[in-house]
Amino acid sequence: MDSSQQISMIKLDLDVLILSNTQAYLLELETLATRSVIYREVKDWQQRAYRRLTKLIRIQNKQFLLSAIGEEGLELYSVEGRNITFIKQFQTYKNIVDFAEVNNNVYILDSEQGLIWCYVESANLTTQITKIDNMQGGIAVDSYNGVNVFVAYKWVRYAVVEYIVNQTSKYWYKHNMIYTKKIYDVDALADFAIIQGQYHHLVLFNYHLSDENTYLRHFRLSDFQVYYHEDKIYFSGITSKSYVFSELYVLPAQIICFSSHTPVSFSYTLQYIEQITKSKYQRHHQTIQIRVVDTYVYEDQAFLVVLGCLLFLILFILLLGFLIKKNKSMQAQTQELENIIQTKYKQDVLKKEDDPPQIIQSNLMSVRESKDIEHLNIQQ
Repeated sequence: MDSSQQISMIKLDLDVLILSNTQAYLLELETLATRSVIYREVKDWQQRAYRRLTKLIRIQNKQFLLSAIGEEGLELYSVEGRNITFIKQFQTYKNIVDFAEVNNNVYILDSEQGLIWCYVESANLTTQITKIDNMQGGIAVDSYNGVNVFVAYKWVRYAVVEYIVNQTSKYWYKHNMIYTKKIYDVDALADFAIIQGQYHHLVLFNYHLSDENTYLRHFRLSDFQVYYHEDKIYFSGITSKSYVFSELYVLPAQIICFSSHTPVSFSYTLQYIEQITKSKYQRHHQTIQIRVVDTYVYEDQAFLVVLGCLLFLILFILLLGFLIKKNKSMQAQTQELENIIQTKYKQDVLKKEDDPPQIIQSNLMSVRESKDIEHLNIQQ
């Protein structure tokens, strides 16, 4: 395999497909962990001067490879186990930049001819082609349900267009268009699409109705992938210095109702028509998730709530009055005690000032008595 060519890798059920413009090889997954890797060349791989993009698509229970080969159009290969067989070449569209497959429908984005809707019949591989839009400058396209189709364009400014496609009646219309910064890719999930930019990544919900845009921000996040696993959304990306992996939480629009009944949950679709001009109308869809939960306060209990608040206020006022009265009583007792102590102290001081000679005379008599007692002791 020529190292100067662009090399791509696609994971299949049992193998990993390594491909270039001229060659393709299958590497067995079971042997990748060992030193003896088993690989085999895809003999039916067509040599091309240019190969822009190759993706694995599923039509009913069958797997196919679609490969955009520039001016030579589009290649189709069938994948059955480890057998890859070339089927046909489509030369109608020669500037294909991206394509997305959903439920036997393939949305092909041509940078010159615009967005093409192709329905593939898996029995005989016949196709029904419908041109949705002829806007030039396409960058990327993706859809999760086949109804909400997100397309990124580069004109004077970068833009994202959400198309609503009715596959039953073969009817489509342009629902919304948002201008944004530089765009690299589009990843569509069940409820929203992430428009991958340089460092700011735009999140657009299906049937986008809000005037405010939501951005998925991470410092210096340059490339990432978002995918489902066991009903959870996982986010895997890289920055200039690290690898980022986490579970992604995005909250869709919802309404929470309070009721005295058993909690339930259901959803409904809001549909309305907006008049854009005198002769142009636009239909809008918005899926709303309803969640009914229990609460402690209901409308028929408003009287009890008001009565409880009044009783609480009355009790608070009474308690406050009691505390104020108690505080005043304690202050009065403290003041009375201070007055008694001060009066007693003054009386003691005055008594000491009035009787000093008596104190001295009593002291002298005590001394004389003590000497007489000593004298008697000596005589004895």
